[in-house]
Amino acid sequence: MGAEKVMIVLRKSRKSFLPEYFSAIMLLVLLGIIHLKGTAVSLLSHYLIFGLVFLSVSSAEISRMMHKYIITESKITVIDGIIKQRKQNLYFFSLRFIPRINLKQGRIQRLLDYGTIYVEEANSNKFEIKDIDNPHKIMSQIEEWSGINKKGKESSEKNF
Repeated sequence: MGAEKVMIVLRKSRKSFLPEYFSAIMLLVLLGIIHLKGTAVSLLSHYLIFGLVFLSVSSAEISRMMHKYIITESKITVIDGIIKQRKQNLYFFSLRFIPRINLKQGRIQRLLDYGTIYVEEANSNKFEIKDIDNPHKIMSQIEEWSGINKKGKESSEKNF
């Protein structure tokens, strides 16, 4: 059996980590202002500030790497984790197996064009595609791909 064609691979948007990036930038600006004013600061303080900047940025990037969403021709795969992974699949047999595809965006998320898509199967399996860019476009593509697979399944059922 050949490998499935991957339609799209999604990760959390960097926009969802703006507080972490903003705090790192503000710490660096604070350090720059201190140096411009000529205030004496201990080397330990420099290390502490750079450590906080590194921690802030690395926590955001690690969180982005921990969650991946792979959409193929026949399924959505949610992968959580880097070393220890948890995978969850939702197959596009037809739209009756995906009765609910919802989108949630807050005010800031709407302005920055990222959000969370909630997918729920008929048998109550649920999962989220969290904090992705262009959620309206992705939601439309998921609906389109599951509709295409529904048509393909119906035509193949008629052949039997």
